[in-house]
Amino acid sequence: MLFRSVTGDGLGDVTTTQFDASGNKFSDTWVKADGSSGTDKFNSDGFSSGTTLNQTGGSSSYTNDGTGNITTILYSAAGTKTGDTWQRADGSSGSNSFNADGSGSGKTTNADGTSSSYVEDKHGNQTFIKFSAAGIATENGTTDHNADGTTTIATTNADGTSSSATLDATGNETVTYYSANQAISATAIFTVNSDGSSSMATSYGNGTKSAKTNDGHGNITTTLSDVNGKALTDT
Repeated sequence: MLFRSVTGDGLGDVTTTQFDASGNKFSDTWVKADGSSGTDKFNSDGFSSGTTLNQTGGSSSYTNDGTGNITTILYSAAGTKTGDTWQRADGSSGSNSFNADGSGSGKTTNADGTSSSYVEDKHGNQTFIKFSAAGIATENGTTDHNADGTTTIATTNADGTSSSATLDATGNETVTYYSANQAISATAIFTVNSDGSSSMATSYGNGTKSAKTNDGHGNITTTLSDVNGKALTDT
């Protein structure tokens, strides 16, 4: 047997709540005097979900897994996703906004208090910045998607050091690291092969080099060499 409870404040706000035979709430519907309305569903395991329709025609939906993980998605009156907010059981949280032209922005706060924010254009290119828990900028950079299908990520750290990475569509990556005075401190080339094997070759500013290979079965070989190419170690 199901039970229903209807409450109203006499001002146009009405809530109807459904209960099961044990008296547990499993759903509700509500209407506000301002024209907004919504529904919620509640599971016995603590999971809940719901939707809200605003008086302007926009809407939102949420899910709550009952353990502290909550996601809310926002929609325009036309049904287009315009943003989201989320929080996790570990204390992290974030939000994103999406514009009609494909651009957007967002912010993430991590469980340790560090955070980051980004702005993205309609092509998916991003400008981002990261902050310490004290709110001090620790890193900033850009992510650009190039016409040839590669992606370039340029990063500058608070101490002036920086890096520039280029990734291709198959997962191969070339990264150049710079000191604070813009001298090249290292260049690393990471290659992924179709058989699952991979390699990383690194050249350092002092002329030494390192090479690491993975045969795809968990067997890793690392070689270090001096400025003359003589092997120093081989493991």
